[in-house]
Amino acid sequence: MAGLTLQIVHVGDIELDTGTLDRIPRLAAVVEGLARQQENSLVVSAGGNFLPGPLLRAGGDPSVAAALTAAENARLGLPADIDGDGTADALAGLAAGPARLDIAILNAIGLQASALGNQEFDLGGGALAAAIAPDVAGGDLAAAGWLGTAFPYLAANLDTSRDPALAPLTTAAVLPADAFAGTAADLDGAADAARIAAATIVAVGGERVGIVGVTTPLLELVSSPQPTTVADTPDTAALAALLQPVVDGLRAQGIDKIVLLAHLDDLAASVALAPLLAGVDVIVAGGTDAPDPDGDPVRLAGLDGAPVLVVATGAGEVGRITLAFDEDGGVSGVADARLFDTDPATVAGLWGAGDPYGEGTAGARVAALVDAARTVIVAKDGEIVGRTDVFLDGRPGRAEVEETNLGDLATDAELAAARAVDATVMVAIKNGGAIRASIGQVVAGATLPPAANPDSGKAAGEISRLDIESVLPFDNPLELVTLTRAQLVATLEHALGALDPGGIVGSFPQVAGIAFGFDPAAAAGARIRSAALVDGDGTVVDVLVRDGALVGDPGL
Repeated sequence: MAGLTLQIVHVGDIELDTGTLDRIPRLAAVVEGLARQQENSLVVSAGGNFLPGPLLRAGGDPSVAAALTAAENARLGLPADIDGDGTADALAGLAAGPARLDIAILNAIGLQASALGNQEFDLGGGALAAAIAPDVAGGDLAAAGWLGTAFPYLAANLDTSRDPALAPLTTAAVLPADAFAGTAADLDGAADAARIAAATIVAVGGERVGIVGVTTPLLELVSSPQPTTVADTPDTAALAALLQPVVDGLRAQGIDKIVLLAHLDDLAASVALAPLLAGVDVIVAGGTDAPDPDGDPVRLAGLDGAPVLVVATGAGEVGRITLAFDEDGGVSGVADARLFDTDPATVAGLWGAGDPYGEGTAGARVAALVDAARTVIVAKDGEIVGRTDVFLDGRPGRAEVEETNLGDLATDAELAAARAVDATVMVAIKNGGAIRASIGQVVAGATLPPAANPDSGKAAGEISRLDIESVLPFDNPLELVTLTRAQLVATLEHALGALDPGGIVGSFPQVAGIAFGFDPAAAAGARIRSAALVDGDGTVVDVLVRDGALVGDPGL
């Protein structure tokens, strides 16, 4: 095998949403600007590319269909004489659908492979399939409704066989990455192409690079993949044992350059995994922050003693690591490793005299898609549903670990809605991780009510439909459950597991109809020190826990 200098451009947890609208075209321009600098480049994502919210829903608005069609035509270089009959062929009218705008953005950015993150499953396998699968029945460009992803999603530890939506999109074969997209000249082939696999192969500089994906083993606890299931890997060694045969399968084909896209939601998990694998050169970690603010990788040795490098990006960043491989396929050096902000100055620095948003660029295609989404989103910000004189706190890391006024408001509303169905309902509980945004603004460190939006006609202090969709993007249905006193207290204790090292972030309970106090330093299962059912004025109706002990009959 010949030596190779390989640039890996990597992203993770892009989490396309309304808060990233201005940043998304710049991210595309940074990725393309980096790829232009090095001929042998690989563009990958560690997953977490999109999540429920106003942007995902905007993809289903009929008004964005024209932008979807234009973006995919531009990506494919259409119109062109595909069938050789002397007439230019092109997509005529792709159909809008939730998350399709997100996928069109990812296609335009130029991803070549991505891990499946937990966010991609937040609306279930059916919604994921509708976004990534093609709708090209008949093999006619003019009649095509959607082309799906132009890259494979990878997860070696998922079983989609019982999911009627995802099973047909999954292959056990290890195929070249371009086989997952098909071509405009072969829409029948595109219709049959898989979109999900354990691993794929990308040709770079005359060499083959193997890419393997893995999803957090906690997927079933933090998202909604059912009936897709996650392999039972109770510890890191078990996960490594599951992944090693996939890596060995690539090596058996003569592939000696292998990248693992690991959406494990924890940098430490990727770092712990690296020494247990043989043959993996780079791990791109997802669901985590970067190991070093300058982009320097964590440098480890694999099970075979060869170097393994772990990299990741922070929110809104693009990473680059440039590796030199020797003739035996081993990493002989790291030529460059750094993180790039997605701000205008970074874009300008990468493009120099070039136009990052000129015709034919990824930045231009993404900007057009974002503009189409923005029109839909701004209209929602003009649908006024309420008003507030205070900042309603849903900042990251707040509702996930402590009571907030927005958590109180959301659960009060849910309790009122539940009582409209059954007047005997006493308590509402919402996991804090379901609250994804604030209603208001932070200016120079000061928290203020919502600002006015002249574009939508929204006045200062008003709460819009867009605010509600941003705060509660998952739109989870309410469920009525009957619990005994002991079961209710046990539920709160379980939710406080978010405070444990390695606990499920986001399980912290926001509540209505109940007040409780807890000791975060106490042992798991013994944190609740006081709890009582309360009325709307906060008056105690029934004491459940006093001085850490359950009060009353636990079976009632």
